[in-house]
Amino acid sequence: MPHLNSFGGRLRDARQEKKLSGRWMVNYLNGYLAGCGLAEVALTTYYSWEKIGTHAELIKGKSYPHPIVYKLLLIPLGVTGYWLLNGDQGGKIIRRRSELPQLESINYGLEQLSSLKQEDELTIEARRVMQ
Repeated sequence: MPHLNSFGGRLRDARQEKKLSGRWMVNYLNGYLAGCGLAEVALTTYYSWEKIGTHAELIKGKSYPHPIVYKLLLIPLGVTGYWLLNGDQGGKIIRRRSELPQLESINYGLEQLSSLKQEDELTIEARRVMQ
């Protein structure tokens, strides 16, 4: 799936998988942003984020999400931050938070450590022998 090779493609794919509209995402984000005294996001801005890293990315007049937005996106989309920002890296990064049952609450630091899949036995043995 080439669209998963970009931040925007992963953002869009995750939103569509949850069957959420762009309008719903904007309303959700704006509820938090307004409460923090930050500028609200327009629907067109949100959709431009879904194009980041794709052939349709806007080059001029582009805005990127406020840092708090990245964390907020993870909650309704149910994806890990590593996956959203980096993709699955050849199967090394877990996409869905639901695949991390040890996380009972949202703990972003633990999520990032947990979302990296464990090394296979061959890699572990090779590292042991090298030492």
